[in-house]
Amino acid sequence: MSEAQEQLKRNIQTYFIQLTKGCERLGCTNPNCASNSRVEKLNQANAIKKSFDLAKENNVGNLCASYPVDVTPTNLSSTVKKNATPSKTPIQIPSLQYQELENAVEEAKSKGDYTPIVRKIGSVFGNPDAIANSFISPDPNMELNLNLDLEGLNKAYSLIESLPENVRNSFSYALERLAAELKAFAPRMKPIDVRTFLVLFQCPLLRENHTRVFGPLCAAIGNLPGNCQEVLEGYWGGFDKSLFQDLLNLFQGFITHKVGSEVYANSANFDFEISGATKALKILFDINTTKRFVSLDEFCNETVSKVIQLKDDYLNWTEEGRGFSFCNYPFILTPFYKSRMLRVESRVEQQRQRVLAVRNLMSGQDFIPVLGIKVNRENLVQDTLYALSQYSSEDLKKELRVHFVNEEAVDEGGVKKELFQLIVREIFDEKYGMFIHNKETHSYWFNPNSTDFSEFELIGKILGLAIYNSIILDIHFPKFLYKKIFNLPSNLEDIKSYDPSLYHGLKQLLDFDGDVEESFCLTFQISYKNEFSETCTYNLKNDGDQISVTNLNREEYVYLYVEYLTDNSVKKQYDAFLRGFRMLCNSPAFKLFRVDELELLVCGVSTLNFEELERVTLYDNGYNKDHPVIRNFWSVVHSMTDEQKRKLLFFSTGSDRAPIGGLQNMQFVITRHGEDSDRLPSAHTCFNHLLLPEYSSSEKLKDRLLTAISNAEGFGML
Repeated sequence: MSEAQEQLKRNIQTYFIQLTKGCERLGCTNPNCASNSRVEKLNQANAIKKSFDLAKENNVGNLCASYPVDVTPTNLSSTVKKNATPSKTPIQIPSLQYQELENAVEEAKSKGDYTPIVRKIGSVFGNPDAIANSFISPDPNMELNLNLDLEGLNKAYSLIESLPENVRNSFSYALERLAAELKAFAPRMKPIDVRTFLVLFQCPLLRENHTRVFGPLCAAIGNLPGNCQEVLEGYWGGFDKSLFQDLLNLFQGFITHKVGSEVYANSANFDFEISGATKALKILFDINTTKRFVSLDEFCNETVSKVIQLKDDYLNWTEEGRGFSFCNYPFILTPFYKSRMLRVESRVEQQRQRVLAVRNLMSGQDFIPVLGIKVNRENLVQDTLYALSQYSSEDLKKELRVHFVNEEAVDEGGVKKELFQLIVREIFDEKYGMFIHNKETHSYWFNPNSTDFSEFELIGKILGLAIYNSIILDIHFPKFLYKKIFNLPSNLEDIKSYDPSLYHGLKQLLDFDGDVEESFCLTFQISYKNEFSETCTYNLKNDGDQISVTNLNREEYVYLYVEYLTDNSVKKQYDAFLRGFRMLCNSPAFKLFRVDELELLVCGVSTLNFEELERVTLYDNGYNKDHPVIRNFWSVVHSMTDEQKRKLLFFSTGSDRAPIGGLQNMQFVITRHGEDSDRLPSAHTCFNHLLLPEYSSSEKLKDRLLTAISNAEGFGML
């Protein structure tokens, strides 16, 4: 019998055992294996016939990778004749090292027969146990890397890529089977089993967006026990910046590709592969928190934030056991998406308060349906302070309605916007003395000499109410305030955004090469002005006036100085502010934001791109983007100064700043408001809705528009 005939016979025998006895692996997914619980059991005659068919096909993908293909089972003919069950052959776990593969490839090339290579690759790369037994490093120092011979593994992958197409296809199919098995067995894995993942993550196929391998692999990571994920984190934590970036791009690319496809856009929250990839990103995010390889923005995924269903994500997030929510992994979400989630949370809470009010009404109890504030423009601060003091923290979360005394405007959003703008402008005025204004940065910080603690609490409530009601404020706090809100310590670099002169002075002290004590003549006592403009002193530590600042203790001096400025000197003022702020901003959605994102949430974006606004603007009542009046309008707008553009935005929306993400995220509508006339344009600021008459010329439109935006304050026009 020829060698080819002997090989065919062995194949038939192998497949017969696989079809009748199986590979004995729990959860086998091979459709040609008796161990697959979903496959109908074959009688002996059909098993023999199918064994011949599979052997002739000679596709290693049909063979369970863990089966000992190099062991010849009991003679099939004698088995059939005796009508007996084949004897069980002891299973040997295959293994592979690079040198072994290289030698086998050379032999295959010389013989022109790659069948042994196909079998070897299939038996190793399709079997988790075989992977665990392969590419063992001889270096004892590689124990922390699970004894993985990375150099040999990468050379093996390169060698396989150079082989004929049928070999590469078998390799690909083996990886698919392996990934599917890992997905099934992941919850029961032990830390040592993570080595299989490490081998796969070196595979170039993953870089080719091979979703039939990478997708199940991501799902498997998502199902790994915590101790196994810790092993992954420890291994990936040893990567350099380049390898880390490559792995990050791999997961981000997969998520973007899959979430962005039409098939998955509406079901991302219920896809185990997407959720697993997101959980893998969380591992990388935690590593980056320490290593700081990349900016936090690298973890944000625009596609996810644009296409996932907000309702599904919110319900999964708030209802335990319902499903996966991206809100549990806020690093992947854009600030704009987080602001939408915060708005949803606020609306849900307002609806809950309305339901409670109706129940109280029906049961005869006292109730407050809305948060109503009635103020006089001549007494804004005191009227607002009194009005808010009448409400509990729960009442503050109800729908806000504002009314200016002796004015007829109905508050559908625009009136409350104006109240916030006016009260912020007034309470930050120097005549109140609540805040210190740094003229260099135009930032404000709490005045340590001001003891109007109720008004500090008021500004905290105002800031909280603005966030809760999605209103942008023109407030210029230093960045370290937002760090304090998140209980993060301040450092010298934070001072730079508030007082550059002080920052450079302290930095100079730290960088000075000479004798600090002799040159600077400083002690651990600083001076400041009190409310009567008298010079006072403060010891940064006990007996600070007796302790000189030297080369050895200058870092302590700077640390204590920063602590004094940002914390100790304004503790009572800040605590009052925070008390008011926390009444509205202590919710789960609020905690999705990072420090820098919170500043954007409060203040919006100061850079205005009106080309973006033009691209997203909608038109109504006869206008469209090609209408002559609309073309004239945008021509006039693009010729305006920055100050005029801010006035236009304030006139149309009630704020001169863009929301998070820029003007492209604003809903802006221009409506035809009658035929040509001398009337001024008007606006529904609550809806970002500009009402524009059909002016007969560009010159007339410009004149009427500039006149309107120059007299925008107050709601007498609408």
